[in-house]
Amino acid sequence: MNALAAIPQRISCPQMINMVGGGRTPLMTLEELKELNYSIAIYANAALQSAIRGMQIVLKHLHENGSIADLLDHLATFHERQRLVSKDVFDKFEKKYETKET
Repeated sequence: MNALAAIPQRISCPQMINMVGGGRTPLMTLEELKELNYSIAIYANAALQSAIRGMQIVLKHLHENGSIADLLDHLATFHERQRLVSKDVFDKFEKKYETKET
């Protein structure tokens, strides 16, 4: 921790720190990082790591139980999935460029 505190003291420019669950840098709160004079904290792998873990949990459950029906409250809704992949945009392209078969 002393090395982390020393960096912002020795270099007089905005400091960034990368917080990775399971990484070498100890996880600290944003308040703790602010007290050490870090102005930017990134959590670059947090979403990816949580997505991987979520997929593992759902697929294990499906393998063991043969259904995901009782996990629906842990999943994004179908509507949210369609929104996130911009399904409506692709539907418009499809309509615009569809070929008429005769």
